[in-house]
Amino acid sequence: MAVHLLQKGASGQLVSLVLLFRLGEPNTALSELLPRMPTRGLPEQTLAGSLFDPSRLLPRSTAHYRYDGSLIRQPLGPESR
Repeated sequence: MAVHLLQKGASGQLVSLVLLFRLGEPNTALSELLPRMPTRGLPEQTLAGSLFDPSRLLPRSTAHYRYDGSLIRQPLGPESR
């Protein structure tokens, strides 16, 4: 399973962080987040009065991959990183 986190800066540039999950030991933060996700096909929604710290999803190991491009934003242009 993958979780895609997007941040849009003041200049409009997008930064994407993709977290990959394996079957195994439960992730407490993910377990709290999944029941609050909208049903497939329904629009996004804001959960009033709730804050979520995405750093709680990060693994102990900070190994990562970086590449130019995007799997979720088309067409690929110079603003895609």
